[in-house]
Amino acid sequence: MKKLLFPILFLVLSFVDSIYGQSILWHKLSLSGSQYDPQDLAYDGKLYAAMQDGLFWSSDSGNTWNTTKEFEHEAVYNVFSIDSSDYATTIPHYVTDVFVLSRSKDHGHTWDSLQWISTGNFYPTTRGCGQIDWTGDFYWFSQGTWYSLDTSFSPLWYYNAAASDDLLVALRNARSGKQLVTTTDFKTWNNGVIPDSSMWYLAVDGKTIWAGATSGLYRSNDGGIQWELVMPNYPVKSLFSSHNVLAAGSDSGVLLSFDHGKRWISGNQGLPRFQIKEFVVGDGVMYAGLDSTIYRAFVPTVSVSHEDSRTGRINLYPNPTSGLITLKCSSLPASIVIINPVGNIIMTTMLTEPSEQLDLHELPSGIYVIKIGSSNESYLGKIVVDR
Repeated sequence: MKKLLFPILFLVLSFVDSIYGQSILWHKLSLSGSQYDPQDLAYDGKLYAAMQDGLFWSSDSGNTWNTTKEFEHEAVYNVFSIDSSDYATTIPHYVTDVFVLSRSKDHGHTWDSLQWISTGNFYPTTRGCGQIDWTGDFYWFSQGTWYSLDTSFSPLWYYNAAASDDLLVALRNARSGKQLVTTTDFKTWNNGVIPDSSMWYLAVDGKTIWAGATSGLYRSNDGGIQWELVMPNYPVKSLFSSHNVLAAGSDSGVLLSFDHGKRWISGNQGLPRFQIKEFVVGDGVMYAGLDSTIYRAFVPTVSVSHEDSRTGRINLYPNPTSGLITLKCSSLPASIVIINPVGNIIMTTMLTEPSEQLDLHELPSGIYVIKIGSSNESYLGKIVVDR
């Protein structure tokens, strides 16, 4: 019976996708100059990729890449943004258990080495950054200072964590066994409940904790005390939350949610496999790191339908589009203005028929603003070009 659950689950998800008109298609980005797996991804107005042979960045959604001269041919393992600064960690060739932490205050143009720190994993928020070092200790970094959240003398070993601006959650081993702890003041831990002993993967979306286990995907809205199994029989192998997008990967596929977990859709198309290593969202674009490269997909927007009892109706579809968009407007003539991501007007035209097609084949993939206006109605929205 269990063998039928996955086909049924994805059949239902495919049906949901068709109802809501949402489609996810991943494209492989060409990151010339590096043949290594992405170690970390971050977005701060531009996309950063930490690689074992340098820190790469892109300001055009991954279409073209640049190297950071301070880290050329160095192994970069972490990149994150806090305190209005960007941070990166590198491991010198002659040591194995410490990082050099570097900081940029000018969005990656120049970098300064700050200090030596222990190797480990990092969990950034706008309030600060958590770190689990190679010994299993947990530290919090904010405004240039590191401090420990632990006040007990019991031996503890942290092995996973997740954070948002509202909540920090961590899994650890203690003498009493496996523990889940949370904090909202980022100073003291509170004990939570572990719903499944196989729980390993964590994500935080606002004040909601998401946890992945072999039995499925769990959710807690009260700081990890009470849990709901929202997706049974879905063994989670990766779990991320970034800018209101949730991503859960398993051996069978990737599921994505754009409404805080109320609805999930399939995100498999274009990916060679489904256990995502890194995931970040910036300016309406999703980036996933796996298989020695980075994949990109646009956050879907439903087809536009704007209606007002006084002005009539405007329709725009399909959205995303590979090049052609149909525009329908009941009030004519109507002006059409297309604006690119940096704010430049790149196309203007007039709509003189109730239904016309707009050809966007010459535009590169990206997110554009469209303005539609007439004497009786107006609309301002987004168009996603994805090919």
